Amino acid sequence: MAAILIMAACSKENIVRPTDMEQTSEKTCRVSFLPVFMDIGQGDINQWNNSRAGTLAELATTLSYWDYMDGEQMQADTVSLPSPLTLNMKYGAHHVYFLAHSSTGGSMEGMKYTPEKVTETFWEDFSLQVDENMASSQELQMKRVVSRAMITVKDAFPASVKSVRMTVGGHLRTLDVNTGNGDADSASDYTITWEIGEEYAGRSGLYFSVFTFTPTESEEFDVTLKIEALGADGKMLYGAQASGVPLLRNRCTNAICRLFSGNTGITFSDPDDWNPAIEIEM
Repeated sequence: MAAILIMAACSKENIVRPTDMEQTSEKTCRVSFLPVFMDIGQGDINQWNNSRAGTLAELATTLSYWDYMDGEQMQADTVSLPSPLTLNMKYGAHHVYFLAHSSTGGSMEGMKYTPEKVTETFWEDFSLQVDENMASSQELQMKRVVSRAMITVKDAFPASVKSVRMTVGGHLRTLDVNTGNGDADSASDYTITWEIGEEYAGRSGLYFSVFTFTPTESEEFDVTLKIEALGADGKMLYGAQASGVPLLRNRCTNAICRLFSGNTGITFSDPDDWNPAIEIEM
């Protein structure tokens, strides 16, 4: 899981006295947020966590936040990790949304975020009462809000294959920052292509993966997976697909196929078989 350590620094002049309670809303306090990642195994996700162990900055490059009081946005910004985040916050009840990811671009409509590409993403909403009684340090547990769909090709790649195209049907690309859930209205086919260099000819166990947001926190949802091996002219030489592939937040589903040996059916691996020897990054 990911976490943010919160350290508060309130100056003496910001301490609320009985004589100036009516001016509380005008007082402010500087709060520093230090992103921290804690590797905590959770059942089937344990191997994924182990393979991605490290600080939050090793899993995400960007931290975005939206600070609200009584439904009014007070401030919002995006900073690069691992830079610390320090906010000047008014006394009172705050609701702050945090989002850590590695997308290099995207759009925001209201509180719905659509990245250029879904990456490892962590989210949390946090309620904070800012006043003189606020603890000097607080810890905010962030949650991974994506699932990972993977296809592993078990047989050896022929030299005639120059690229691989993977399509996820039912992919969720938009996140509702209010809830941490994927926007069901954003479900669509998502396709990505990798170039296959000559050094991969004859290699087996290559795997390809895509991250997607999830419609709920704890319920499985089905997608369709398709993989196509393309020749130098971009035409499909080999292909396989499967429907009803179950995905779940904070879990990687690995679909295994033999693409070039005639048996092109896709089967699902045990959860422990998530980390084949060779990976081609998106």
